[in-house]
This record gives sequence, C-alpha cells and structure tokens, in this order.
Amino acid sequence: MAVNKRDKDAHTEILTKATCTFVVADVLGMFDVTEDEAEEFLFNNRKHIQDRMCEHGWEVIECFGEMDGLKRKDA
Repeated sequence: MAVNKRDKDAHTEILTKATCTFVVADVLGMFDVTEDEAEEFLFNNRKHIQDRMCEHGWEVIECFGEMDGLKRKDA
C-alpha cells in the first residue's frame, strides 16, 4: 500500500514518516508516582528510552517491510 502524502513535523520542518512520544501521563498510568517524579523519570531516562525505541523501531520496520513483501537490498 503506497502512500504519497508527506507530512512535515510542525516543530522541525523535517519530513516525518513515523513518530512516537511518551509524556508524563504515560508514566503516571503505569507507576504510582507524582507528576514531578514522572517528569524527572522521563528527563533522566530520555536518552535510554530513545535508544531502545530506535532499536525496536528497526525491528518493526524490518518485520512490516517483509510482511508487505518489500525486497531487501543486497548487503
């Protein structure tokens, strides 16, 4: 399924294909913490969360590319 529409990220003016964002409410929904604690958690762990999401993102792209029948490039 091809989609030709390209959305621009309003904040960066970079063409965006897929994004994922976690906010304080996400942490509050999972842990019994205050808003300040949740914000501090995200601040302190932002880099680690981004790194892990990137790793998993590549796996997801590979999986769905294969499911959609995309041909792999030769290494």
